[in-house]
Amino acid sequence: MNIVVLQENLSNALTQGSKFLPSKTSAVSVVNNFFLQASKRQIILRATDLEATTTIQIPGKIEEEGTVLLPAKTTQSLVSLFSGEKLIIKTDKKGVVVKGEKSETILKTAPEEMFPYEETTGKSIFLKLTGEELKDIIRKIEFSVSSDVARAVLTGVLFSNSDAGLTIVTTDGFRLSVYQKKQVTTEWKEDIIVPVKAVRAFGSLLEEAQESLELRFYPEEKKLSASKKTESIVTRLIEGSFPDYHKIIPRSAQTTIEIDRLEFLKAVKLASIFARESANIIKMSIKGNDLTVSANAPQTGENKTALSVKKTGEDLDTAFNYRFLIDILNASEEETLMLESNGSLQPGVFHFGKKEEYFHIIMPVRLQDSK
Repeated sequence: MNIVVLQENLSNALTQGSKFLPSKTSAVSVVNNFFLQASKRQIILRATDLEATTTIQIPGKIEEEGTVLLPAKTTQSLVSLFSGEKLIIKTDKKGVVVKGEKSETILKTAPEEMFPYEETTGKSIFLKLTGEELKDIIRKIEFSVSSDVARAVLTGVLFSNSDAGLTIVTTDGFRLSVYQKKQVTTEWKEDIIVPVKAVRAFGSLLEEAQESLELRFYPEEKKLSASKKTESIVTRLIEGSFPDYHKIIPRSAQTTIEIDRLEFLKAVKLASIFARESANIIKMSIKGNDLTVSANAPQTGENKTALSVKKTGEDLDTAFNYRFLIDILNASEEETLMLESNGSLQPGVFHFGKKEEYFHIIMPVRLQDSK
Protein backbone atom coordinates (compact mmCIF):
# COMPACT_ATOMS: atom_id res chain seq x y z
CA MET A 1 0.00 0.00 0.00
CA ASN A 2 1.06 3.55 -0.72
CA ILE A 3 -1.40 6.44 -0.31
CA VAL A 4 -1.33 10.20 0.21
CA VAL A 5 -4.00 11.85 2.39
CA LEU A 6 -4.51 15.17 4.13
CA GLN A 7 -3.96 15.04 7.89
CA GLU A 8 -7.33 16.70 8.55
CA ASN A 9 -9.27 14.15 6.47
CA LEU A 10 -7.54 11.21 8.10
CA SER A 11 -7.92 12.65 11.58
CA ASN A 12 -11.67 13.17 11.07
CA ALA A 13 -12.08 9.59 9.87
CA LEU A 14 -10.12 8.24 12.85
CA THR A 15 -12.23 10.28 15.27
CA GLN A 16 -15.49 8.99 13.78
CA GLY A 17 -14.18 5.43 13.56
CA SER A 18 -13.04 5.47 17.17
CA LYS A 19 -16.71 5.55 18.26
CA PHE A 20 -16.93 1.92 17.08
CA LEU A 21 -13.86 0.63 18.88
CA PRO A 22 -14.40 -1.57 21.96
CA SER A 23 -15.03 0.54 25.08
CA LYS A 24 -12.32 -1.52 26.79
CA THR A 25 -9.30 -3.20 25.27
CA SER A 26 -10.75 -6.32 23.68
CA ALA A 27 -9.44 -9.84 24.21
CA VAL A 28 -9.90 -10.17 20.44
CA SER A 29 -6.83 -8.04 19.84
CA VAL A 30 -7.42 -7.47 16.13
CA VAL A 31 -10.43 -5.19 16.82
CA ASN A 32 -8.17 -2.79 18.71
CA ASN A 33 -7.01 -1.71 15.25
CA PHE A 34 -8.33 0.33 12.35
CA PHE A 35 -8.56 -1.46 9.00
CA LEU A 36 -7.26 0.73 6.15
CA GLN A 37 -7.82 -0.28 2.54
CA ALA A 38 -6.89 1.32 -0.77
CA SER A 39 -8.54 -0.24 -3.81
CA LYS A 40 -10.57 0.65 -6.90
CA ARG A 41 -9.81 4.35 -6.60
CA GLN A 42 -11.19 4.42 -3.05
CA ILE A 43 -9.58 4.70 0.38
CA ILE A 44 -11.69 3.37 3.26
CA LEU A 45 -11.24 3.06 7.02
CA ARG A 46 -13.12 0.45 9.07
CA ALA A 47 -13.61 0.00 12.80
CA THR A 48 -15.64 -2.53 14.76
CA ASP A 49 -16.42 -3.70 18.29
CA LEU A 50 -17.79 -7.02 16.95
CA GLU A 51 -21.36 -5.70 17.26
CA ALA A 52 -21.29 -2.74 14.89
CA THR A 53 -18.98 -1.81 12.03
CA THR A 54 -18.45 1.54 10.37
CA THR A 55 -16.91 2.09 6.94
CA ILE A 56 -15.64 5.60 6.15
CA GLN A 57 -14.37 6.91 2.83
CA ILE A 58 -11.27 9.13 2.94
CA PRO A 59 -10.31 11.45 0.04
CA GLY A 60 -6.75 10.88 -1.13
CA LYS A 61 -4.39 9.66 -3.82
CA ILE A 62 -3.67 5.96 -4.30
CA GLU A 63 -0.14 5.20 -5.48
CA GLU A 64 -0.42 1.48 -4.75
CA GLU A 65 -3.40 -0.59 -3.65
CA GLY A 66 -3.36 -2.64 -0.47
CA THR A 67 -4.69 -3.19 3.04
CA VAL A 68 -3.18 -2.74 6.47
CA LEU A 69 -4.12 -2.67 10.17
CA LEU A 70 -3.29 0.45 12.16
CA PRO A 71 -3.04 0.27 15.98
CA ALA A 72 -5.98 2.48 16.93
CA LYS A 73 -4.84 4.48 19.96
CA THR A 74 -1.29 5.00 18.69
CA THR A 75 -2.46 6.07 15.23
CA GLN A 76 -4.98 8.56 16.62
CA SER A 77 -2.39 10.14 18.92
CA LEU A 78 0.18 10.28 16.13
CA VAL A 79 -2.04 11.78 13.42
CA SER A 80 -3.47 14.42 15.78
CA LEU A 81 0.02 15.92 16.23
CA PHE A 82 0.53 16.61 12.54
CA SER A 83 -0.82 20.00 11.44
CA GLY A 84 -2.77 20.10 8.20
CA GLU A 85 -0.05 18.56 6.09
CA LYS A 86 -0.03 15.77 3.52
CA LEU A 87 0.69 12.34 4.96
CA ILE A 88 2.18 9.42 3.10
CA ILE A 89 1.11 6.02 4.41
CA LYS A 90 2.82 3.01 2.95
CA THR A 91 3.81 -0.50 3.94
CA ASP A 92 7.25 -2.06 3.85
CA LYS A 93 9.03 -4.97 5.49
CA LYS A 94 9.34 -3.10 8.80
CA GLY A 95 5.64 -2.25 9.15
CA VAL A 96 3.52 0.80 8.28
CA VAL A 97 5.36 4.02 7.48
CA VAL A 98 3.55 7.28 8.28
CA LYS A 99 5.51 10.17 6.82
CA GLY A 100 4.81 13.88 7.20
CA GLU A 101 6.77 16.89 6.01
CA LYS A 102 9.47 16.53 8.68
CA SER A 103 8.62 13.39 10.60
CA GLU A 104 8.58 9.69 9.81
CA THR A 105 7.08 6.95 11.99
CA ILE A 106 7.07 3.18 11.61
CA LEU A 107 4.14 1.35 13.21
CA LYS A 108 4.04 -2.36 13.98
CA THR A 109 1.00 -4.07 12.51
CA ALA A 110 -0.92 -7.36 12.53
CA PRO A 111 -2.25 -9.57 9.72
CA GLU A 112 -5.20 -7.73 8.18
CA GLU A 113 -6.83 -10.99 7.07
CA MET A 114 -7.97 -11.53 10.66
CA PHE A 115 -10.01 -8.31 10.84
CA PRO A 116 -13.76 -9.03 11.20
CA TYR A 117 -16.51 -6.75 9.99
CA GLU A 118 -20.23 -6.93 9.35
CA GLU A 119 -21.60 -7.19 5.83
CA THR A 120 -25.15 -7.37 4.51
CA THR A 121 -26.12 -9.38 1.47
CA GLY A 122 -29.73 -10.50 1.87
CA LYS A 123 -33.11 -8.89 1.30
CA SER A 124 -33.75 -5.75 3.32
CA ILE A 125 -36.75 -3.77 4.62
CA PHE A 126 -36.45 -0.05 5.24
CA LEU A 127 -37.55 2.55 7.77
CA LYS A 128 -37.15 6.23 6.86
CA LEU A 129 -36.64 8.95 9.49
CA THR A 130 -35.45 12.55 9.24
CA GLY A 131 -32.43 13.82 11.13
CA GLU A 132 -34.69 15.91 13.35
CA GLU A 133 -36.87 12.91 14.22
CA LEU A 134 -33.98 10.56 14.91
CA LYS A 135 -32.04 13.01 17.07
CA ASP A 136 -35.20 13.92 18.99
CA ILE A 137 -35.89 10.25 19.67
CA ILE A 138 -32.32 9.65 20.87
CA ARG A 139 -32.34 12.70 23.16
CA LYS A 140 -35.62 11.75 24.81
CA ILE A 141 -35.09 8.05 25.50
CA GLU A 142 -31.41 7.02 25.41
CA PHE A 143 -30.77 7.66 29.12
CA SER A 144 -33.14 4.85 30.16
CA VAL A 145 -31.01 2.18 28.51
CA SER A 146 -29.39 -0.28 30.94
CA SER A 147 -25.62 -0.72 31.18
CA ASP A 148 -25.98 -4.20 32.69
CA VAL A 149 -24.53 -6.58 30.09
CA ALA A 150 -26.01 -9.50 32.02
CA ARG A 151 -29.43 -8.34 30.75
CA ALA A 152 -28.48 -7.79 27.12
CA VAL A 153 -31.98 -6.94 25.83
CA LEU A 154 -32.13 -3.94 28.18
CA THR A 155 -28.89 -2.50 26.74
CA GLY A 156 -30.68 -1.89 23.45
CA VAL A 157 -33.50 0.18 21.98
CA LEU A 158 -36.74 -1.54 21.01
CA PHE A 159 -38.22 -0.56 17.64
CA SER A 160 -41.77 -1.88 17.42
CA ASN A 161 -43.96 -1.16 14.41
CA SER A 162 -47.68 -1.81 14.00
CA ASP A 163 -50.69 -0.37 12.22
CA ALA A 164 -50.81 2.27 14.99
CA GLY A 165 -47.32 3.49 14.13
CA LEU A 166 -43.74 3.15 15.34
CA THR A 167 -43.00 2.79 19.06
CA ILE A 168 -39.44 3.13 20.39
CA VAL A 169 -38.77 1.98 23.96
CA THR A 170 -35.88 1.86 26.43
CA THR A 171 -35.77 0.59 30.02
CA ASP A 172 -33.22 -0.34 32.66
CA GLY A 173 -35.73 -2.03 34.97
CA PHE A 174 -36.14 1.06 37.17
CA ARG A 175 -37.52 3.45 34.56
CA LEU A 176 -39.12 3.29 31.14
CA SER A 177 -39.08 5.76 28.24
CA VAL A 178 -41.53 5.48 25.35
CA TYR A 179 -41.58 7.47 22.11
CA GLN A 180 -44.47 6.97 19.69
CA LYS A 181 -44.60 8.11 16.10
CA LYS A 182 -47.90 7.58 14.29
CA GLN A 183 -46.83 8.23 10.70
CA VAL A 184 -43.70 6.50 9.44
CA THR A 185 -42.43 5.34 6.08
CA THR A 186 -41.57 1.69 6.56
CA GLU A 187 -42.22 -1.84 5.36
CA TRP A 188 -41.27 -3.83 8.44
CA LYS A 189 -43.66 -5.11 11.08
CA GLU A 190 -41.61 -7.13 13.56
CA ASP A 191 -39.94 -5.97 16.78
CA ILE A 192 -36.18 -5.49 16.77
CA ILE A 193 -33.71 -4.51 19.51
CA VAL A 194 -30.87 -2.26 18.34
CA PRO A 195 -27.70 -1.62 20.40
CA VAL A 196 -27.90 1.93 21.76
CA LYS A 197 -24.37 2.63 20.52
CA ALA A 198 -25.54 1.99 16.96
CA VAL A 199 -28.66 4.15 17.37
CA ARG A 200 -26.49 7.07 18.50
CA ALA A 201 -24.18 6.48 15.56
CA PHE A 202 -27.09 6.51 13.10
CA GLY A 203 -28.02 9.93 14.47
CA SER A 204 -24.50 11.25 13.88
CA LEU A 205 -24.75 10.41 10.16
CA LEU A 206 -27.17 13.28 9.59
CA GLU A 207 -25.93 16.85 9.69
CA GLU A 208 -29.13 18.62 8.62
CA ALA A 209 -32.45 18.34 10.47
CA GLN A 210 -34.49 17.73 7.32
CA GLU A 211 -32.14 15.15 5.83
CA SER A 212 -33.67 11.69 5.79
CA LEU A 213 -32.01 8.41 6.65
CA GLU A 214 -33.03 4.94 5.57
CA LEU A 215 -32.48 2.28 8.21
CA ARG A 216 -32.34 -1.06 6.41
CA PHE A 217 -33.36 -4.18 8.32
CA TYR A 218 -32.12 -7.59 7.13
CA PRO A 219 -34.51 -10.17 8.68
CA GLU A 220 -32.54 -13.27 7.73
CA GLU A 221 -29.21 -11.89 8.94
CA LYS A 222 -30.65 -10.05 11.99
CA LYS A 223 -28.77 -6.89 11.10
CA LEU A 224 -29.53 -3.21 10.60
CA SER A 225 -27.64 -0.78 8.39
CA ALA A 226 -27.62 2.84 7.33
CA SER A 227 -25.42 4.91 5.05
CA LYS A 228 -25.05 8.57 4.17
CA LYS A 229 -22.49 10.36 2.01
CA THR A 230 -19.06 8.96 2.95
CA GLU A 231 -19.97 6.65 5.84
CA SER A 232 -21.97 3.47 6.33
CA ILE A 233 -22.84 1.54 9.49
CA VAL A 234 -23.86 -2.09 9.95
CA THR A 235 -24.89 -3.48 13.34
CA ARG A 236 -25.99 -6.81 14.67
CA LEU A 237 -29.33 -6.81 16.46
CA ILE A 238 -29.69 -7.94 20.07
CA GLU A 239 -31.44 -11.29 20.25
CA GLY A 240 -34.01 -12.03 22.92
CA SER A 241 -37.43 -10.91 24.09
CA PHE A 242 -37.90 -7.35 25.28
CA PRO A 243 -39.98 -7.09 28.48
CA ASP A 244 -43.71 -6.53 28.01
CA TYR A 245 -43.66 -2.89 29.02
CA HIS A 246 -47.42 -2.49 28.45
CA LYS A 247 -48.06 -4.24 31.79
CA ILE A 248 -46.62 -1.41 33.87
CA ILE A 249 -48.37 1.45 32.07
CA PRO A 250 -51.29 2.53 34.31
CA ARG A 251 -54.72 2.88 32.68
CA SER A 252 -55.87 5.58 35.11
CA ALA A 253 -54.52 7.78 37.90
CA GLN A 254 -55.70 8.61 41.42
CA THR A 255 -53.52 11.74 41.48
CA THR A 256 -52.55 14.06 38.63
CA ILE A 257 -50.49 17.23 38.98
CA GLU A 258 -49.38 19.86 36.47
CA ILE A 259 -46.25 21.87 37.25
CA ASP A 260 -43.80 24.26 35.61
CA ARG A 261 -40.94 22.12 34.30
CA LEU A 262 -38.09 24.57 34.96
CA GLU A 263 -39.28 25.39 38.49
CA PHE A 264 -39.50 21.68 39.28
CA LEU A 265 -36.06 21.07 37.75
CA LYS A 266 -34.55 23.77 39.97
CA ALA A 267 -36.21 22.29 43.05
CA VAL A 268 -34.89 18.81 42.21
CA LYS A 269 -31.37 20.15 41.70
CA LEU A 270 -31.46 21.94 45.06
CA ALA A 271 -32.62 18.78 46.81
CA SER A 272 -30.03 16.69 44.96
CA ILE A 273 -27.19 18.41 46.84
CA PHE A 274 -28.34 16.56 49.95
CA ALA A 275 -29.86 13.51 48.25
CA ARG A 276 -26.41 12.43 47.05
CA GLU A 277 -25.63 11.43 50.62
CA SER A 278 -28.96 9.65 51.06
CA ALA A 279 -29.06 7.06 48.25
CA ASN A 280 -30.11 9.76 45.74
CA ILE A 281 -33.62 9.91 47.21
CA ILE A 282 -35.78 13.02 47.10
CA LYS A 283 -39.26 13.17 48.61
CA MET A 284 -42.33 14.72 47.03
CA SER A 285 -45.31 15.66 49.20
CA ILE A 286 -48.47 16.89 47.45
CA LYS A 287 -51.11 18.52 49.65
CA GLY A 288 -53.89 20.35 47.87
CA ASN A 289 -52.24 22.56 45.23
CA ASP A 290 -48.88 22.64 46.99
CA LEU A 291 -45.87 20.43 46.27
CA THR A 292 -42.90 20.17 48.63
CA VAL A 293 -39.68 18.73 47.20
CA SER A 294 -37.19 17.76 49.92
CA ALA A 295 -34.07 15.78 50.75
CA ASN A 296 -32.21 15.12 53.98
CA ALA A 297 -28.57 14.21 54.60
CA PRO A 298 -27.92 13.42 58.30
CA GLN A 299 -24.28 14.55 58.12
CA THR A 300 -24.87 17.69 56.03
CA GLY A 301 -28.34 19.14 56.34
CA GLU A 302 -31.61 19.27 54.49
CA ASN A 303 -33.47 21.23 51.81
CA LYS A 304 -37.14 21.93 51.12
CA THR A 305 -38.70 23.79 48.18
CA ALA A 306 -42.40 24.66 47.99
CA LEU A 307 -44.05 24.89 44.57
CA SER A 308 -47.57 25.57 43.34
CA VAL A 309 -49.24 22.90 41.22
CA LYS A 310 -52.59 22.14 39.64
CA LYS A 311 -53.82 18.95 41.25
CA THR A 312 -56.64 16.58 40.39
CA GLY A 313 -57.47 13.74 42.75
CA GLU A 314 -55.91 12.64 46.01
CA ASP A 315 -52.96 13.98 47.99
CA LEU A 316 -49.73 12.03 47.56
CA ASP A 317 -46.43 11.34 49.33
CA THR A 318 -43.83 9.61 47.19
CA ALA A 319 -40.08 9.52 46.49
CA PHE A 320 -37.83 9.09 43.46
CA ASN A 321 -34.18 8.83 42.50
CA TYR A 322 -33.29 12.43 41.66
CA ARG A 323 -31.00 11.39 38.81
CA PHE A 324 -33.91 9.82 36.96
CA LEU A 325 -35.95 13.00 37.36
CA ILE A 326 -33.16 15.26 36.10
CA ASP A 327 -32.69 13.03 33.04
CA ILE A 328 -36.28 13.37 31.90
CA LEU A 329 -36.57 17.06 32.80
CA ASN A 330 -33.45 17.94 30.79
CA ALA A 331 -34.65 15.91 27.80
CA SER A 332 -37.72 18.08 27.21
CA GLU A 333 -38.16 21.72 26.24
CA GLU A 334 -41.84 21.90 27.13
CA GLU A 335 -43.01 24.44 29.72
CA THR A 336 -45.17 22.10 31.78
CA LEU A 337 -44.82 18.64 33.29
CA MET A 338 -47.64 16.30 34.27
CA LEU A 339 -47.20 13.58 36.89
CA GLU A 340 -49.74 10.80 37.29
CA SER A 341 -49.70 8.27 40.13
CA ASN A 342 -51.87 5.70 41.87
CA GLY A 343 -50.09 5.82 45.21
CA SER A 344 -46.74 6.21 46.97
CA LEU A 345 -45.45 2.82 45.84
CA GLN A 346 -46.92 2.89 42.33
CA PRO A 347 -45.02 3.98 39.21
CA GLY A 348 -44.97 7.69 38.38
CA VAL A 349 -45.97 8.53 34.80
CA PHE A 350 -44.46 11.76 33.45
CA HIS A 351 -45.85 13.63 30.42
CA PHE A 352 -44.73 16.98 29.04
CA GLY A 353 -47.16 19.71 27.98
CA LYS A 354 -49.47 18.58 25.23
CA LYS A 355 -46.89 16.20 23.80
CA GLU A 356 -48.50 12.80 23.66
CA GLU A 357 -45.84 11.06 21.58
CA TYR A 358 -43.45 10.43 24.45
CA PHE A 359 -43.65 9.74 28.17
CA HIS A 360 -41.58 8.29 30.98
CA ILE A 361 -42.33 5.96 33.87
CA ILE A 362 -40.17 5.93 36.98
CA MET A 363 -40.46 3.40 39.79
CA PRO A 364 -40.72 5.08 43.21
CA VAL A 365 -38.39 4.49 46.14
CA ARG A 366 -39.89 2.82 49.20
CA LEU A 367 -39.57 4.98 52.29
CA GLN A 368 -39.47 3.59 55.82
CA ASP A 369 -42.85 5.10 56.63
CA SER A 370 -44.49 3.93 53.36
CA LYS A 371 -47.49 1.70 53.78
